[in-house]
Amino acid sequence: LAAFAVYMGMRVHACGLMQDTSHIHPIVHPLVAAPLPKRILTPFDLFAKYFKLTAWPLVLSADYSAPSLMPLSNPFAPMPLLGICLALGLTFLGIKTWRRRPAVALALGLFVCSYGLVANVLRIGTIFGERLFYWPSVFVLITFAYALFEGYQALARRGLLRTARVGLVALGVSATSLMTWRTTVRNTDWESNIALSIATARDNLQSAKACYWAGTTLVTQGPQPWMQEFGAKMLERGIDLYPEYAECYWELAKFHGRKGEFINSVELLAKAAMYHPGCNYIRGGVEAVRADMAARKPESYLPQLQAYVKEHPDEASGIFALALGYDSSGQLELAEKTCQHAFDQDHTFHEAAYEMARVRHARGEYAAAVDMLRQYVMNVPFSPDVRCLMASYLLDLDETRFPHALAEAQMNLDRAAAINPLPAIRELRMKVARRLAGESTDHNAASPHPSADLVAAGGNAS
Repeated sequence: LAAFAVYMGMRVHACGLMQDTSHIHPIVHPLVAAPLPKRILTPFDLFAKYFKLTAWPLVLSADYSAPSLMPLSNPFAPMPLLGICLALGLTFLGIKTWRRRPAVALALGLFVCSYGLVANVLRIGTIFGERLFYWPSVFVLITFAYALFEGYQALARRGLLRTARVGLVALGVSATSLMTWRTTVRNTDWESNIALSIATARDNLQSAKACYWAGTTLVTQGPQPWMQEFGAKMLERGIDLYPEYAECYWELAKFHGRKGEFINSVELLAKAAMYHPGCNYIRGGVEAVRADMAARKPESYLPQLQAYVKEHPDEASGIFALALGYDSSGQLELAEKTCQHAFDQDHTFHEAAYEMARVRHARGEYAAAVDMLRQYVMNVPFSPDVRCLMASYLLDLDETRFPHALAEAQMNLDRAAAINPLPAIRELRMKVARRLAGESTDHNAASPHPSADLVAAGGNAS
């Protein structure tokens, strides 16, 4: 009991730390944004599903993400109702056995405590998983063993043991054989990463994450071209199940890039940037695409991007891709107007705001660039390289007109260092320190685009 209490304390502390769920993807954990009634009812639904898998593990899966498993608000739906009935039955059994069978009551109490840690009453990293029920299932099996023992004693007292022995042995052998067969079959799914990802998607085709995992594994590790093409289809299914799944767009962008389909790759990257701004792979991907475009002739990509926007005039991601093309070809005025158009189409398209800030800075509009990047940082506060870029832009401002620019730059560098201490932070801090000491630093003389170099370096360091 003492060891279990220590374990529970550690888990409760860990679960308490997980209450900040801003880093948890709603695909992995749909309860992140669920209202309180759903958060109260859904653990009963999960309890029924765990009980069903424990008693009948015919179909197992390594993933139960959205939309295959979503929060519920109807207590009369079959699985939540079953979970509520099971909870009431266990409560009644615990009260009844409290004095007569204290060991049974103890096992039930320990089960409630252990399941409470994974039921998402305190939210954890994922909504459901067979592995999460391993520890609670220990107490389920203990309780089941007590029930078998009580039945055995009841048959012995009534003199029916000899008659029932053959049936009991047959039942035990059958259950053991079936579970052995199920374990043997399941072990083949874990033969390799490819086998497991395919099995997970096969067993849970309604999970966007399972389709993403299978698709990513096949397009990157599939030894045959047809397996890679099938992986791309699985990624597309993940998008169909969850249209805002940025990682699926990103993997498809890389897949088409490896095939030499540059325009398709850029358009898919733009969609990924719209749904998952500020993360390392988006920042690095956008910078890589910009560099790739700069190395090409504008007529090799601009007409196709313009044609795509003409066909999809309301699609913000396509407009953003065109803005990247204008920026890379040096048409900064058109790039700014196109970024503004993309941002007008979708005000949550933060990467369009970032690109607009970058273009304004390149045109020498430092104050306007800072204002736009400030909006980006407020909405995407977790990117250290963008914080460094913000500090670099602030250093470009006239101190007489913007007396608080250095203090704001220092604040952004402190935030960036707290997230990830990039090498660029030290150099920028030295520049801020020299400016605060009254020394002049002509950082623009080193490069007409110091901020662009900084983002590229920061993205690689991230």
